[in-house]
Amino acid sequence: MTKASQRIRSLVARVPSLSLRVTITLFLTSFVALSYLALSGALLRLESGRVLNQARDETETSARSVTKAVANAWDPAKPRLVNKRALDRAGLKSRVLAPHIIYAVFQDPAGHVLYAAKRNSQFQWVVDHTQFPPAVRNMVYTAGSASRVFYSYYPKAAIREFLVAAHGKRGELVGVVRVGLDETRVLRVNSQVAGQNLWNLLGVNLIATLCVSALIFMVATRFETPLAGLYRRAISLRAGQLGGPEAEPEASSAPSKNVLALLTKEFASIETLVGQLRRNQSELASTLSHELRAPLQVIVGCVGVIRQGDAGPISREVDNYLGDIEETAKDFESFIDNVLDLARLEDGRISIAASPVSSKAAVQRAVAMFSKKAREYGIRLLQETGSERDQVMGDESRIVQVLVNLILNAIKFTPSGGTIRVGTTDRLGAVEFYVSDTGPGIPQDKQARLFQEYYQVPELEPLRGSRGLGIGLTLCKRLVERQGGKIWLESDTGKGTAVRFHLESPKNL
Repeated sequence: MTKASQRIRSLVARVPSLSLRVTITLFLTSFVALSYLALSGALLRLESGRVLNQARDETETSARSVTKAVANAWDPAKPRLVNKRALDRAGLKSRVLAPHIIYAVFQDPAGHVLYAAKRNSQFQWVVDHTQFPPAVRNMVYTAGSASRVFYSYYPKAAIREFLVAAHGKRGELVGVVRVGLDETRVLRVNSQVAGQNLWNLLGVNLIATLCVSALIFMVATRFETPLAGLYRRAISLRAGQLGGPEAEPEASSAPSKNVLALLTKEFASIETLVGQLRRNQSELASTLSHELRAPLQVIVGCVGVIRQGDAGPISREVDNYLGDIEETAKDFESFIDNVLDLARLEDGRISIAASPVSSKAAVQRAVAMFSKKAREYGIRLLQETGSERDQVMGDESRIVQVLVNLILNAIKFTPSGGTIRVGTTDRLGAVEFYVSDTGPGIPQDKQARLFQEYYQVPELEPLRGSRGLGIGLTLCKRLVERQGGKIWLESDTGKGTAVRFHLESPKNL
């Protein structure tokens, strides 16, 4: 392996270890430098075209000026020598002094040269031997002027010739003025000037690139600093130091390396860790649910036996205490069911088969479960069916489960004498379910978080039952969305709360 190849491999191996700010600076500086070079090249090309067009305009102007002088001074009735002296006095030669004009002659209609305002020995054959085609001649005679392009090989040049018809004082055609432009010479002279300008442009570009590079480096440094802090927090998070001090990166991942690549790697590790935690959480929820369900069922069964008097007579006060125990146990059992269902939804172990379901029957089932309990608490539980559509696409048991969770929440926070309304209405081709109460309502700034896992409004204390862990609304949201619907909440402080969700009607699917 040669030394050159070793140096190249060493350079390539060092590139990934560049810091983020250096990488951004090199990339954007290269882009800016290439942009400046491209812009400079475009400017030079535009300047070249401008100079060439300017030379063409000057040549055409000279041709018309010579033609005007010929028309004023040439008299076919006078001898040729007299006319030539008249043209000399008119100063035709001074009108074609531009170096890019290689010849300027006046010919009669037959093609004989009557007067030469400018000659060039290298292009003399053009004047003496080149005849313009009939199409060009007709254009000159009819339109008064024309131009054509042809190439000279000795010397090698591209020639643009301007032809203008010359008329005498009495309006008769006396000949044609031909003026030749050496476009190759114009471009060659312009390229020499452009070469000098190019160095000036490169100098300006170098200074501008250095200034932009310094600015990019400063901005990239300000961008890299918070990323480096985020990287240290990611290391702490992966190490389990939640809310603790920032961990220091290992020596192998020093800040001199690309912090964005390191941060991406850390978050990939965190994502894997979060996935594992979710699986562990699901397994723990399933285990706890199974372990707690059996003793709860025993408690509920024993309380039922005691309240029925099978174990002997009990007083009314004891019966009330046993009723509270039974109700709390049933609430806790419902809570366990919610935890288990949420874990199953996370793992995809709950399959929801959508089929046509009667929305009225689902509402009726949910309301029937709480009619007795609502009366005991002095709450009016009303069933309302305002929807003209009855069928929705969904899983009936899951729809009832959502309604049950919403009614249970409403009962917890609705005071005695209040009202809970459960019903359906039409909404843009779908059926909308709602559960509204006359409870205390939810503050506006807390409503956006109510469907998050384990979130509860700190200011709200339930009037009856336990607070739970704040997963009921989360479960409702997941179940509704799995059936293709959407759930939301409307609430005003002191005026109550309404939770609504809609499901599609079969004929709209």
